[in-house]
This record gives sequence, structure tokens and C-alpha cells, in this order.
Amino acid sequence: MTVVAVNALSHFCRDTLIATGLSGEHAGQVTDCLVNADLWGVESHGVSRLPIYVERLRRSVVNAQPAMTVQGARATGTVLGDNGPGAVVGTHAMQEAIARAREFGCGVMLARQSNHYGVAGHYTRMALAHDCIGISGCNSPIGMAAWGAMEPTLGTNPFAVAVPAGRYGTFALDMSSSVVAKGKILVAQRKGDPIPLGWALDAQGKPTTNADDAWNGVVLPFAGAKGSGFALFIEILSGALAGAAM
Repeated sequence: MTVVAVNALSHFCRDTLIATGLSGEHAGQVTDCLVNADLWGVESHGVSRLPIYVERLRRSVVNAQPAMTVQGARATGTVLGDNGPGAVVGTHAMQEAIARAREFGCGVMLARQSNHYGVAGHYTRMALAHDCIGISGCNSPIGMAAWGAMEPTLGTNPFAVAVPAGRYGTFALDMSSSVVAKGKILVAQRKGDPIPLGWALDAQGKPTTNADDAWNGVVLPFAGAKGSGFALFIEILSGALAGAAM
């Protein structure tokens, strides 16, 4: 087992992202999202994602220097992310939502022109320091079968909430619409581990415990029709309502 100090890992991630063209501020925001995911035990959305992010930045698939703008007034608005890193756009959107909540009692921000934003709970916890309830959700590329189907039609569309609870600490919920986030299959694939039955179907629509077959197949919605409907609702909010890709 290899043990790495958190500060050392954070410096490595930040320096790597700066070398790919991100500003120091934006590199820090992406780093915080990745490192926090690992600290919370969400390995699928942690520093293991760094090589993917770096490759997308180097190939200019993601804009390393986004000029983000905000539309809307008072309690609601939309962040136009200029194809920036998801953690940068997501952080900006939550900061705007918090600022508006402090002024108007509630702040709702949509975001578009963004990318993979990592673990949803990272953004909801930002609200806690301001004595606010944080809520965040995001649509994602199709990779999940709708209830009763065997072909991908929906994303795993995560949803998270964080509620300050005074002396009791915090209530935090962070979940995907699927039985498991597809990133956990990627982790199993890299380790050569099997996955539990019921997580996914292979390309032929058959239940599988093989991570490679699952990666090339589809994950399944949690609780059947309920997870499928939940994913569609997140798609409506973060895709259709935001005017983002669907």
C-alpha cells in the first residue's frame, strides 16, 4: 500500500493542471474537487480522474481558459461556462447561488457549456459555511438503460444535497440515478476486480459481473422504474431547463 500526504497530492494535482494551461485559481478548484472525493471515499471521482482531465485539456476538448459569464438577475440565473472544466463552472455556479441566497433567501443557478464536474457533493458542501442548504444535480452522457430496457438511453445523472444540522453536524446525500456510478466500474476494471451482479448488463443485454463487459454495456437504474424516472427528472432540470446538451 502506498500512502501519500494530502498536501503533497494537492500540490501535485494543482501543478499538473497549471502545466496544462489552467490558472492557479481554476487549478485549485479542480484539485479540491478531486482530492475531496478521495477523502470522502469516492475513489471513482477522485484523483484517478486527473489523467483524463489532463488529456482533454491538452487536446483542447476542454477550454483551459474559459471566459465564464452569468445571465439572469435576483434569485435565479444561468452560468455560461465557455466549455471550461466542470469543477470550475460548477464552483462558479454554486458561488453565485450562495451569494444570491444570502441576498434574496434562495439562489438557483443553472449551468451550461460545461464538462464533467466530478463528485456532486463537493458543491453542496460549499453552502454549509454560509448556513445554507446546498443542492446540486447534473446530467451526463448516456450510459444507463431505462427501466426494462437493455440499451443506453439515460445518463447516471447524480444528485446531492447537504444540510447544516448545528450540533448534530451535517446531513449529506450524494447519489447517482444508477445502482452504481459508472466510475466505480472503471475502478474495478483498472484493478481487475469483478463487480456485483445487478450493477450492469453487457453489450448483449445480459447481467454480468465482468467489469470490462459492464464498461462496454450499460449500468442499471436504482430501484428499477424509480431510478429511471429520477434520472429523467435530473435530465429535464440540468439539460432541458438549462438549455444544455441533452
